[in-house]
Amino acid sequence: MDSLARTADSTIWQQIRPVALTAEEIQGMALAPNPKLKSDSSKARVDSGGKISRIINGFVSGKVWRTKSERIEFSGILTPTEFRFNTVDGFVTGLYVAYRKTIAAGYFEFKPTVAYAFTRKTLMGTFETSLGYAPIRRGLLEVSVGRISTDFNRESGINVLGNSVASLFFRENYMKLYEHRFVEAKNRIDIANGLVFSMGSAYYDRRELRNNTDFAFIDNSKRSYTSNMPFSSIAPELLRDHKAAVVEFGLSYTPEYFYIKRNTRKIMVRSKYPTFWTKIKMAGPNDQEGFSQFVQLQGGISQTIKSVSGNEFAYSITYGDFLSKKNLFFADFKHFNTQEIPINVGVFSNSYQLLDYYSHSASSAWATGFIKYESSFLALKYLPLLSNRMWKEDLYASWLYTKGRAPYWEVGYGLTQIGLFGGVGVFAGFEGQKFTTIGLKACFTFRNEINL
Repeated sequence: MDSLARTADSTIWQQIRPVALTAEEIQGMALAPNPKLKSDSSKARVDSGGKISRIINGFVSGKVWRTKSERIEFSGILTPTEFRFNTVDGFVTGLYVAYRKTIAAGYFEFKPTVAYAFTRKTLMGTFETSLGYAPIRRGLLEVSVGRISTDFNRESGINVLGNSVASLFFRENYMKLYEHRFVEAKNRIDIANGLVFSMGSAYYDRRELRNNTDFAFIDNSKRSYTSNMPFSSIAPELLRDHKAAVVEFGLSYTPEYFYIKRNTRKIMVRSKYPTFWTKIKMAGPNDQEGFSQFVQLQGGISQTIKSVSGNEFAYSITYGDFLSKKNLFFADFKHFNTQEIPINVGVFSNSYQLLDYYSHSASSAWATGFIKYESSFLALKYLPLLSNRMWKEDLYASWLYTKGRAPYWEVGYGLTQIGLFGGVGVFAGFEGQKFTTIGLKACFTFRNEINL
């Protein structure tokens, strides 16, 4: 090793390297001994003010305590992940404590969360606990209970940070919510290598909510918030108070799925074959008024193929239908991963970037498809100013079929893995053969590594 390597600071390395220092490398340089610095024990003092500051900082912004087998995390009273705004609750702030303990056959953890909706004057909260067992079979048992306000699209709904920014600064309340009181239990285990069986049961008490505030940072008299109805033409009876008793079974299979063992834990690595999956969800039977009653069946195939050169091709296809729907509410519909907000938190793949959030939600047969091709050099990366960057170039294609509507499809191009920013992309949307819209999108992803 060059004797001068440790004397150069991170600024010098950022200038001479085309690849930015990772967070671990920067931390390593900070910990390295510097010959220019000499310790002076005579000047060492007990920094009582610093200890108090650290205590206050931990209380406000959170802290993590670790031992060999235990981990405790306190979110802090002002953690960004627990602070949000919407037109139903107003400002919401909360905190959580998470505890995890490693045991001989796996791990145990629990996480109580509490939050308060200031405008609605409502206390909300959840309690989640999970048990990892039979590590060679990746067994996982989860139980949760709570009372929260939630998006009608619980599987892949609108990011709360994006909705908060859009509401407060642009008076765009994309997210539509209902009150969700629930008890859930889920279990997942490998029946054989690559063959995963899952099951779950739940009881839901869903209650209709309405807007309770018109607050925004910018007073725009030309724009007002929309109501808390997902779209204007929806039948009101689909949103009324109701209950649901649900059971669910799922099965997925990946042939020749290689894995490694770390201690007694099984970690899946790769397979050259796709993953096939199916899932059935049943609500009821219960003939009482105000209970959901339906049978939903869906299945699909997905795969990611990586080349030696670092290029990546991924696809996902899904088909589903309601085999029966004696009593179906909007929260029971099949909702899709739509990201209409111009700036997303997450990635572009496996989502519709220009489709509105709720109007395509399905109460009958549907089919989805997503394709992504990622390359280090595709088009713009050949330009001299960009060629030494660690950015990726992506091509996207997606389509959606819902019974009774013209097929919707999108194509797009994006630059991703751009430092802390995430990526930018341009997308075009079509209904059947008719062009409908084009849009420029940005996404934020949060990682420990910064690519410049």
